[in-house]
Amino acid sequence: MKCTQYFLLSIHIIELITAIVAVLSWNKYKHSTERKFVYFFWIVFLMDVSGTIIAYSTKYNNLFIYNSLFIFYFIFFISWYKKILEKKRSYFFISITFVYLIFLVFSFYKESFTNSLQTLNFFSGSIAIILCSFFYYFQLLNSEKVLTLKTNLPFWITMGNIIYFVGMLPLVILLKYLNITELSYSIIVTLLNWVTYICYILGFKWMKNK
Repeated sequence: MKCTQYFLLSIHIIELITAIVAVLSWNKYKHSTERKFVYFFWIVFLMDVSGTIIAYSTKYNNLFIYNSLFIFYFIFFISWYKKILEKKRSYFFISITFVYLIFLVFSFYKESFTNSLQTLNFFSGSIAIILCSFFYYFQLLNSEKVLTLKTNLPFWITMGNIIYFVGMLPLVILLKYLNITELSYSIIVTLLNWVTYICYILGFKWMKNK
């Protein structure tokens, strides 16, 4: 097994651990706006593992799996942030959803869904999630919930999102212009995934019943 494959395996392990923790913590958040995360983490884990199996066990390109995964990821999180942010920001979600969908359609028009990573979808979706995250933190800092950040699951999920997408955006850009080795890329992506999923796990571990 190549070194990069060990890094990939470690990502699957932390994804699986997070999905299991989400199940074990279900009673804490089954009546909250985060209740669908128990399905979300299992879908992400199964799709990611499917991508790995296709890559190493068949001759087919697995990028359609990851393009599908990112579309699912972005739509899920934009929908979730719409639920947890104040209603007065509805204009923001209408705008950000509309812009993201335009870029998504344009991405299908300009980029291959099966043979390359759809960067237009990734860039627009990442920026949308980052903007939603900062809007949520701004709302959080101006509420009484700021006193209980440790037990606030959305706080930890949002922290994980910021770490991952702020880290991945420049990396994907650099891949187009710099000769980054497969090993270097694998190390960075693995670290970003581990830190992100640890944030999710801490959120489930420390949250109070809702």
